[in-house]
Amino acid sequence: MNENTDRYGYDYYRQLMNTWDASECAQLCINDDRCVSYSFVLPGFQDAQGVCYLKEAAPAEYYNECCISGLKSDCVN
Repeated sequence: MNENTDRYGYDYYRQLMNTWDASECAQLCINDDRCVSYSFVLPGFQDAQGVCYLKEAAPAEYYNECCISGLKSDCVN
């Protein structure tokens, strides 16, 4: 997981999450065969809740304090 990092684009799934813990978003990605990467938007940036975006590709990373992002391949062995 990379803090202060967003991956823009390739979203196919969005879920509101009542947490500040990006690992729950990572777990959604791990459990989804289509998922390649994810971005978790911290509560208060887009919604009062956190927002998890699952992505079907691995778009480039860029600095953004709103988000924590990662690659599925970094989560599983």
